[in-house]
Formats: sequence, C-alpha cells, structure tokens
Amino acid sequence: MDELEGWSSLWGGLLLVEMMSRGRSLTEDIAANPSARRALWDAAVIAYWRTATTGRRQQQITELVAEPGDTAEACHTELADWRNQQVAHRVDELREPVEIRLSLGATGVPKNTVIWVAPVLGPEEEGSDLAERAVRHVRALKDRAWEMRVKPLEAEIVANESRSPSELLEAARSASEFTSHFAITIDPSGSASESSSWRGGQ
Repeated sequence: MDELEGWSSLWGGLLLVEMMSRGRSLTEDIAANPSARRALWDAAVIAYWRTATTGRRQQQITELVAEPGDTAEACHTELADWRNQQVAHRVDELREPVEIRLSLGATGVPKNTVIWVAPVLGPEEEGSDLAERAVRHVRALKDRAWEMRVKPLEAEIVANESRSPSELLEAARSASEFTSHFAITIDPSGSASESSSWRGGQ
C-alpha cells in the first residue's frame, strides 16, 4: 500500500510539472511576462527534481530514467544542471551576469552606480530546446511510472485483499475526507489519459 501511495504521489508530481510547463507555453514571450515565464520554468524544474529525491516518499523517478535510453538520461542531466546551477542556487555566472558601472556627473566626478543584473529567463535564451524536450521527457516518464509501477501495484493490492465486503464498507465509512482545495483523482484501472482531475474548494 505504501509503495502504491508513493508512486501515485510521484505520478502526481510529474503531472504538476506538465501543468506548469503548459502554463509557461501559454504565457506569451513578451516584455510584460518575463518574470511569470521564469517563475513557471523554475517551478517546473523544482517540481521535477522532487520526483528524483527521497523524503516522505521513498520512490524516485531515477529508477525509470535509465530505462528509456540515452535521450532520457541527457534530458534528466540538463534539468539537474539548471536546478543545481541556477534555480535552487545561483552558481552559474553565465546565467546571471552582474555588472556595476559608475555614472559620472557633469564635471566627470562619479555620481552614483548603475547596476545591471541579467538573469537568463529560460533555456531558449541559450539557444536550447530543453523546455520542449522536458515536456516530452516528463510525459514519457509519467506513462512509464503508470504502466510499470502504479497499475501493477494496484493489481497486487486488489489480488491480495482478504477483508470481507462488510469490513471494506466499514473502512470506507471511517476513512477521512480530503479537505484540500486541490486533489488529483487517480484511477489505475482506467487509462492514464483519463486518470486525473481537480476540484476547487470554497
């Protein structure tokens, strides 16, 4: 049961990465939106990386990354580089150059400084198609997690369930209701494309 919960949580995390990536693609690349686009890119990178580390959930997407082949490993490594060098930490000077210049008064005496900070707002500014490749990468991993972990684990739980129908009904009655304003409903017996939904709260 714990393993299915973990993989379902991880699958939901990959779904959130997809949603953030879609939100970024729908945010027009114009002068009014640089912060929003960068924020969505940062959020997608961090959300992806949460699926590659352990915490309360022990399952990691790295179990499946090597299986699709070199393309998946390369994309995973590039996302790791963005996470480690720029999103979670400011390390890569090329992705955020800072320059200080002196402003001179009429007599040529320094008056004040002008500081120029130029963070890279996404892979496109580096001539990279990583954002588009990451969408395909995450979708492939999400499908692989679904087929290789979520569905088999559900089948195992169903096959090994030994409680009587009355015991199952009693357990269902005493189960606590979700109170979150956001919930992902996962139906492993259905198809992956039909397995997610969300509901608003009051």
